[in-house]
Amino acid sequence: MRKKVLILGIGSSQVDAILYCKEHGHEVFSLGYSKDGQGLLYADHFELIDIVDKLKVLEYARAHEVDLVFSIGSDIAMPTIGFVSERLGTPSFVSEETAQLCHNKGLMREFLKDHNISSLEFSVASSLQELAKWNIFPAVIKPVDSQGQRGVFEVSDPSDFPKIFPPSLICSRSKRVIVERFIKGCEISLNAFVMNGSVVYSFISDRKTVKGLPFGIAKAHIIPSSLDEVFLLKAKLLVQKAVTAIGIQNGPVYAQMKCTPEGEIFIIELAPRLDGCHIWRLIKFKYGVDLLELSFRLLEKGLEISPEYFNHSEPQSNGSLRLEFFLQNPNSSFRKTNQGEEGILYREWYYNEGKIVRPINKKAEKVGYQIKR
Repeated sequence: MRKKVLILGIGSSQVDAILYCKEHGHEVFSLGYSKDGQGLLYADHFELIDIVDKLKVLEYARAHEVDLVFSIGSDIAMPTIGFVSERLGTPSFVSEETAQLCHNKGLMREFLKDHNISSLEFSVASSLQELAKWNIFPAVIKPVDSQGQRGVFEVSDPSDFPKIFPPSLICSRSKRVIVERFIKGCEISLNAFVMNGSVVYSFISDRKTVKGLPFGIAKAHIIPSSLDEVFLLKAKLLVQKAVTAIGIQNGPVYAQMKCTPEGEIFIIELAPRLDGCHIWRLIKFKYGVDLLELSFRLLEKGLEISPEYFNHSEPQSNGSLRLEFFLQNPNSSFRKTNQGEEGILYREWYYNEGKIVRPINKKAEKVGYQIKR
């Protein structure tokens, strides 16, 4: 049945959702604070509206009688989706309150500590004076309510704060930052799918970051993870514990986690959404499970779906698969690079030749990606 779907944002992550909707015959409406983004090429309709402006998004959704509101990889979109869906009576995976909890890093860190899920030393601050109380190093500082690695820095000692506090604070809409103990260890991404409060799918991939940039810009994801089964099981149980405590009943869940050499596992971030790095496609190539399709089917069916969709998760491809990003400097002219063709399963570019690369993290911008054996 043809539906009107409102996608919040038109960036590279949203292209996946927009194209899925188009392929399934839906009419796509998109919103964004600017016209920069590949999604503009594919959506049926676009309006310049900031997706964090809940009332304007609600007004637009009502005026166009949309059936679903959706977004991929966008933490700032999730509270708006909850707000709008609740008032329209359209299906959504989580409430505005739950989405806001997951989006605000300070609230989430406090919640995880209170529920004895992933305790990590942290402090929320809005001034350098408040940061002066912090005495655990190395540490990480980041905005409490941003995304895309904006304003994230490593802190070696107190003398770093005057230099890195202002650029971190400016990325926060509420003008607050969170500083937390830096965890040494390997990084993993866990993409889960929840039905009736239980995690029915749980896929773990190794997360590789750009060396020399201390704020964790992802350069690759490798599946299956190289960690042993004990680590993997602990990670899955920890996410199930968090999902239960938060009250997430249905839909996709993404967790970024760190594993220490001593055997500890920490949840760094957790969100009730698909990840923004296209790992759903990596999972589809490896296991034949399409988390994007499952997400839309669950919404389209009014949060009802047949168990038959959960009866296969055996590897569809031998060996490991790697999703790797192509990176370029911000404000540079985009040029496709010759990456070779051996073992390539999928490749996508975010820009047309000669377009200026938008500054997002302002260090190493993603201009495309490929999946290879």
